[in-house]
Amino acid sequence: MLQGRFRGIHAKRVLKKKFCSKMVKEDQKTSPAMYKEFPKQSTKTEEPGRKPASSDRLSLHALDFKKYVDMIEVEIRRPKEDSTFRTSEVNKFINALTDTMERRSNIPITLLKSGSYYDRTKIDYNDEFDFMFYPDIRMEADFTNCPPGYCKIRKGETVNKDLDPFIDRDGYLVPELYKAHMFDIFEKCRTDSSFRQGRRTQMKARKPESPAYTLLFSLGIRGKSPIDIDLVPAIRIDGWPKTARKVKSGTWIDDNAAKKVMQCFYLVTKRYPEDHPDVCQLWRVSFSHAEKELILHANKSDNGCRKDILKILKKIKEDIKENIKLKTPVEMNKFCSYHLKMFILEFFDKQRNFSKENKYHLVKECIKQLAKCVRNGTIKNYFIPRDNVLQSVLEEERLYVIRELEDLIQRMV
Repeated sequence: MLQGRFRGIHAKRVLKKKFCSKMVKEDQKTSPAMYKEFPKQSTKTEEPGRKPASSDRLSLHALDFKKYVDMIEVEIRRPKEDSTFRTSEVNKFINALTDTMERRSNIPITLLKSGSYYDRTKIDYNDEFDFMFYPDIRMEADFTNCPPGYCKIRKGETVNKDLDPFIDRDGYLVPELYKAHMFDIFEKCRTDSSFRQGRRTQMKARKPESPAYTLLFSLGIRGKSPIDIDLVPAIRIDGWPKTARKVKSGTWIDDNAAKKVMQCFYLVTKRYPEDHPDVCQLWRVSFSHAEKELILHANKSDNGCRKDILKILKKIKEDIKENIKLKTPVEMNKFCSYHLKMFILEFFDKQRNFSKENKYHLVKECIKQLAKCVRNGTIKNYFIPRDNVLQSVLEEERLYVIRELEDLIQRMV
């Protein structure tokens, strides 16, 4: 009976792959500039490495959208045993790292667990985890003359001098100095002889613009892929940013959730991408705490399908990125789940009926609205509407993404 069940799941995955894969066209070498015209995509597909049989040539313009969504949901379900094992190993690692940091760091450090695993919208194996580390020191955010989504940091009402070496002559905390110090602490702890878990890690190549110190953590079992662990230096600010809109209770957010969301926010060392007179003092505002609370409890009010829609959208995004890889050797990875989160939170506000029965209609509507936002080049930061989070995505990548989304829309029935 179990064998029959597994064969059924495998068959669904094969069908889903046939439905949603859009393979390399004969004119694969088409220059990216031609994508600006958004021509209709050919319906001829073939799987890489083999010539398709005639039975494989399914009509992509007759896509049964309900089956397509059902197969996505089958594919993103993962064995609980494997997920539990990976999470347990990461928790052991992070607990041991925190203990080591308490001994090695000259700054009192606190941990925040963030990311899709902790808001229960993970769609693949638990192979990526995000952790923020921030000092238990009172600091203040200064938004004067700062671009949307950024601010400067001043020392608050505290006698603690642990961060004084990283404060400039104007009294502002310098992000690059703080980041370098925290990265140094991470490295010293990782290589500490008493930290046995550190022997199972190796550094990933650093990207200058990234605010994260990224490790590859080996599970020590053949066939089990290593886990990406992002350690992000941050500063916690109590209260709510003056530039952010207030999160109000409503159809899907209750009073307690709204209050909890606005208890605090975080600042990370992500560099402002444009010219600015204070660019060396600017910190990126992060609403990781607020995002986690809102998404984690998104279905609480009506036992609806909000989180299901976000997970489906994430999987579609992953499929789109795989298709893009087949069409260009240029790495395009700026369009990510963060953009989807900002989009989906506003979508939750605008729609009313999130019953399970309405899921397929909502997914369709979601894809259409996302395509419109990407085409226009604007996805508003849910918390700071003046901040366009798509500004970090290059036009070339955006054009590829919109082409894939619009092709999917044309095939929905």
